[in-house]
Parts: sequence; structure tokens; C-alpha cells
Amino acid sequence: ISNDVSKDHALDHWRKQLLKQGFNSLGAFPIRIKHVVRGMLNVYAMEKDFFQQKEVDLLMNAASEISFALDGFEREAERIRARTSASNERAFSETLLESLPGVLYFYNERGKFLRWNRNFVNVSGYSDEEIAAMHPLDFFADDERKFVKSRIEETLTAGESSVEAPFLTKCGTQIPYFFTGRRIQYSGETCLVGVGIDLSERVEAELALRELNENLEAIVTARTSELKTALVRAEAADQLKSAFLATMSHELRTPLNSIIGFTGILLQGLAGPLNPEQNKQLGMVRTSARHLLELINDILDLSKIEAGQLEVRKEPFDLTASVSQVIEIIRPLAAKKSLALKCDIREVPATIFSDQRRVEQILLNLLNNAIKFTDNGSVTLTMEYFPELSMPATGTIVEGVRIAVRDTGIGIKAQDLGKLFQPFLQIDTGLTRQHEGTGLGLVICRRLATLLGGVIDVNSVESYGSEFVLTLPVNRNSPLP
Repeated sequence: ISNDVSKDHALDHWRKQLLKQGFNSLGAFPIRIKHVVRGMLNVYAMEKDFFQQKEVDLLMNAASEISFALDGFEREAERIRARTSASNERAFSETLLESLPGVLYFYNERGKFLRWNRNFVNVSGYSDEEIAAMHPLDFFADDERKFVKSRIEETLTAGESSVEAPFLTKCGTQIPYFFTGRRIQYSGETCLVGVGIDLSERVEAELALRELNENLEAIVTARTSELKTALVRAEAADQLKSAFLATMSHELRTPLNSIIGFTGILLQGLAGPLNPEQNKQLGMVRTSARHLLELINDILDLSKIEAGQLEVRKEPFDLTASVSQVIEIIRPLAAKKSLALKCDIREVPATIFSDQRRVEQILLNLLNNAIKFTDNGSVTLTMEYFPELSMPATGTIVEGVRIAVRDTGIGIKAQDLGKLFQPFLQIDTGLTRQHEGTGLGLVICRRLATLLGGVIDVNSVESYGSEFVLTLPVNRNSPLP
């Protein structure tokens, strides 16, 4: 209250404006909503000393009435907001319950249904009125009720449980369902709330899987029988092949050796003189016969290896002497192509334990290939001893030697290296026509090396040459695979 604006220092800020309007006194009365000042009732007077007790009481009462009215409006607004919120919550809950994929049920410990969703009605076939008058066990067949009842009691006692049981509909259909239950307190009594999930698709899938397994067992049984029959036939065929190879080994080699021998006699002139054309033709016969004999020998060796009939012997022999002998055998081939044949034998044991014949067979094949695919330059054999080598065949550390055959020939493309050790496969058909061969030599070499407990590796660069490395154990105690 200010009864003299001109003298009230609290109004210094507004004094000039108030006096300009002709106001000399004023009163400000608070408007409260829930005891909190939300506004002011301001009253201005032209004369001084206008606000006496009577005016003040009247205006205080007016401010109080306004506050009371606004308080009522606020309470009503809050009530409307609360009612709207509750309505929204109920609508949300209804939508949530109705959108559940399974059936929802809510009943007290006496079995009286308090709530259920629309799916419960649709699946059961009963109306809302009928469900309200039913007991939860009414939805199960007689032979299922005892089991389901025990699970309901378990839920009410332990707090939660679940059960798989057929849901009995009004029309008598039984649908496989999985039911859950949880105990809650509602309006002062113990209740059970839960959902049921239809298991029809899972049951059908399990049935289909069971039938598939049964059919599969029958198929496997039949197939196993077929495979056993095929195995018997294969074993018989393998025995027949072995017998055939044993026979053909003699029957093919004998006439070929005779052809080669008699051709040699004729070429030496022992059966009479030959003219140049006859000498040329007989030379071609002998060359072809030798080539055919090599082919037959390769095929027979490979067949024996694959049949597990090729035996290797582990006996002591002088590896240096064997290498020197192989070099001398192959030297005329190198000289015929004007190739330098070099041999670098470093310190090696005087004796190694392996199969001398098979080791020499491998080296002859590697050297022969090196000379065959080299037109210019040299072929070099290097042999080196290592006190400790990790053998790929056994994974053990043993004494070993590495024999490398390096040439300056045509080399091999990187993408073709994997084809080298495949039977009857030669890398380039053009080269096949230029260089005779069966495509079996390297295959036999690698498999022989494996039988000897060793390995053959290859490094090659196209147009720069190749290097084949034979690694062998030398110790008597190195086991053969």
C-alpha cells in the first residue's frame, strides 16, 4: 500500500509515470494458486491517502475470492488431465493386451476369470459371458487337467511356472499350446496372470522333421547297402586289375623287349647288311618300342602305387656313387643337345638308408625332364647334407639330404605349378607335341618320394628355368611312412 506516490521511495522507478497519469496512491494485492503467488490485483487512486482499512479489507477479500476461483479452475484442469491420462493409459493397455500374439488370461486363486484378451475368445470359441462363468481347467481335456492343475498350484505357491498342454476349444478341437503363469497380488487377493502361445507350427515342423529323419534313415540304410555292394564289386575289380597288371607286366614287356632286342641285332648288321633307308626305319621302330616300354612301365608303376602294392626297401647304399652313376647315364642326352651338365656334391654321409633303385629312378626322371625342356644353357644337380631337417611326411626332425635339379629351360607359369603332379596331365598341349611324355613321370616321382619318407618341391619362373628339390631322410632310424 502506498498512500503518497510522491514520497514513497519504493516507487522511484515508476513515480514519474504514475504522477503523469494522475495517480497519487496505489495498492497491490497478491493472487495465489495453491499458496503460490501467480499474479497481482493492482488498484490506483487519484487522491492521496485513499487506501484506508476498509478499502484494504475489501480489496484483500476480492484478491482472496479471485485466488479461490483460480484455484478451483486449476484443480478442475488437473482432474481433466488426470482423467485423460488414465483414459489414454487404459486405451494403451487395451491395445497392448489385444495385440499380443497369444491368449492372455487373468484369474484369482478361486479360478474366477478377471480379464482376458480378444484372442482368448477367438481361439476358445466361447463368448465373454461364457468365459466369465468358467474355470481355467474347463479349457483342458479330462486327462490333462490333473497335470495342468498341479502347474497352476505351483505358480500360486512358487511364483511362476509353465506347461505345454492341448488347449480345448468349444468345438472340441485340441490345439497344442505353451502356457505361462506368474503370481501377482490384485485388490488384496492372490491372482495368476499369463499368456498362451500356439505351438501348432512347431509341432508340425517336429513331425515333418521326424518323418524326414525316418525317411533319411531308410535312405541311408539303402545307400549303405548299395555302397557295400559297390565296395565288394570294387574290391573284386581291384583284385582283377592287380591280376591283370601282373599278367600284362610280363605279357607286354616280353614282346617289347624282343622287338627292341631283335631290332638292335638288325641295326648291328648281324643278320646281314642294311641299306640306309632300312637302317633309318629300324631305328624309328626301336625308338618307338623303347618309348612304348617306358609308357607301360610308368603306367604299371603308378597302378601299383595307387593299389598299395609297390614296396620300397630301406637298405644302406652309397648315395654319392648312385648320383654319379645317374649323371653318367644322363650325360649323353645333355651332350646331344649341347647342354652343360653340372654336378655339385657337397659333404654328405658315406651311406644312407633308403631304396637305392627308387632314389635313382626319381633322379633319372628329374634330370631327364630338365634336359627335355631346356634348349640352351645348363642343367645342374646339387646335393647337400643337413644334420636336422623337418620331414613333411612324418613331421619329425631327422638327418637329411636335399638334391636339387636346376635347369635354364622354358620354366613354368605360376598358375600351372599345381598341375605338375596330376596323372596324365601335361601343362601345354603345344609342348606336349614338341616333347614326348606320358604326364606320369613327376606323379610317380612325388609318390615314390612320399613312400621313402621324403618330399619333392618345385620352384620355377617362366622363361628362366625350374628347380625340383628332392628331400630325403638318411638315418637308419628314420621310419618309412
